[in-house]
Amino acid sequence: MSATNGEEHELTKQPRPHRSFRSLCEEVGYPLVIVCGVVYFAQGFRSLASLSIQMFLKRLGLGPTTSQTLLSTAVLPWSVKPIYGLLSDYVPINGKRRQPYIFASGLLGVVSWICLAYVAMQHAALSAELSVGNMTGDHSNETSDIHLNNTGTDAPVSATLTWLVLASLLIGNLSTAVSDVVVDACVAERASGNDSIEDDLQGWCWNCMAVGGMLGSLVGAVALSIVDISGALLLTALCPLLVTIASTFLDEAVDAGAAAECTDDNGSKLWTEVAKLTAAVTNKQLWLPLVFFFLSGLFTPNIGQVWYFYVTDELKFSNEFLSAMGTAMWGMSIVGNYVAKRTMTEGYSYANAFWWGRLALTMFNVFSLTLVMGWNQSLGVPDHVFIVFGDAVETVLGQVMLLPFLSLAAKLTVPGVEATLFATFMSIHNLSYTVGSFVGVSICSYLGLRAGNYDNLWIAIVVRFGMMLIPLAFTRLCIPDHIVKEGQKEKEE
Repeated sequence: MSATNGEEHELTKQPRPHRSFRSLCEEVGYPLVIVCGVVYFAQGFRSLASLSIQMFLKRLGLGPTTSQTLLSTAVLPWSVKPIYGLLSDYVPINGKRRQPYIFASGLLGVVSWICLAYVAMQHAALSAELSVGNMTGDHSNETSDIHLNNTGTDAPVSATLTWLVLASLLIGNLSTAVSDVVVDACVAERASGNDSIEDDLQGWCWNCMAVGGMLGSLVGAVALSIVDISGALLLTALCPLLVTIASTFLDEAVDAGAAAECTDDNGSKLWTEVAKLTAAVTNKQLWLPLVFFFLSGLFTPNIGQVWYFYVTDELKFSNEFLSAMGTAMWGMSIVGNYVAKRTMTEGYSYANAFWWGRLALTMFNVFSLTLVMGWNQSLGVPDHVFIVFGDAVETVLGQVMLLPFLSLAAKLTVPGVEATLFATFMSIHNLSYTVGSFVGVSICSYLGLRAGNYDNLWIAIVVRFGMMLIPLAFTRLCIPDHIVKEGQKEKEE
């Protein structure tokens, strides 16, 4: 997700009054405010499908490590966000640089979710057919290229089916990432350096995403009790459809100059932008924080899919409970944003924030270890209560840590390539956690963690704890205490 550029520049100043929704619309224009809200709402509403996707992969017979490998690969489009921004800037469609890209990305998303829902529907139909065949003794379908396995182990699955699922998820993430980048470009253009407007627009976007996340998780919990997985996935197609519809209201004038520009001229400008970006990234003041951000994600091994299998198989958490908990966690993210803004005061030290924040997040592995070892039961605390409390505090802390990252990344941008450079920061941040997810897969595979065998899960948590401590050694080397943007320096002088 993109930067809250209003939070980027003046976070250390006293809080200022924010515009009302009506005031913001009058100043910026209703179309842009609505499009921004819909795009971010759709991002959050995708939470409706999160649990459905996990359930679907499990029913396919994919084990936790295979599922996590597939899901980690599917989010790769979020790691190349600068490409979408450059294309939107320098490759206009019919003289427009924003609206066509948002429109097309929405259509891509609709197609991806419909395809995924269709695959789930076909799999459910085949499962029912095979079930009837087993009951009647008819084994004529045993040679089907889709092998079912209800144990959740890494059983053979149709390569075609797996690739269809992966392709659908990749296109879905590409759709969301493109609309995210282009909308942020619209916000930056409309704000034109006005931190106040940019702050309010991005604050509006964040709130819309949080509301979408809460609503999506809530609808997901209800939907799974009424319709099957394919129905929930099909319902998720409404998200990009809303984006496509909203984009038609975006008031973007045709740039006659852009429409008339030759391809060679556009290509020359594009390479000039790439050269500026390369020069900026090679600056020590920029690449040191980038190294730290990458190490932070790399040394945070993700064992999420193993954890999902564990809490559903061993702790017997229902999918409805997990959906409800997801709704609550989106609410806690709003609390985290509020706390973060209150903690970033005058004299705020980035180095201290990342060091203590990282240490606190690392210590929360103790919650997971306590749950796996059953120590909370010894204290008389039920598993359900313990996991909700732990996840709530961790969510708030994660949001508190996100704001200084966005602020530092934004302040490190240089004039001329602000948007592209910030997108680069976000892409490296996303890529680092994707790599960390693959590291988690390797750890779980080495420890033999699979459906039905969680004996070594506590070891994985301890290894994760130790690895998360490693970036602490580089924090003060890579992260400055304070930083002032070049533009601000000039104003002060």
